[in-house]
Amino acid sequence: MSNDKSSAEATLAELDLLVRATDSIAERLERGIHPGIHPWVCFQVLPLFALASAGVALSAAQLNLAISSPIALGVFLGLILGKVLLNRLILFSSCALENC
Repeated sequence: MSNDKSSAEATLAELDLLVRATDSIAERLERGIHPGIHPWVCFQVLPLFALASAGVALSAAQLNLAISSPIALGVFLGLILGKVLLNRLILFSSCALENC
């Protein structure tokens, strides 16, 4: 039994090395990016780039109008509060099922 386990572990280790060898240079560089930069790029730079590429012009007047709009406020609060409440619901449900 021990020989089978060590053989299986050796095979899995070799398979892992082979899979990592197939990564492209871009994938290796992406994994090497500092973790502190990734959220900043994903949630600020990328959306701004997408809006600029789509030709959306944002001005202070438009942003003030969007902030004062009840529909925009409802969407914003729904997205933020909905995510927080959903995370809490999942946490409490999983605790209830596992008898935390």
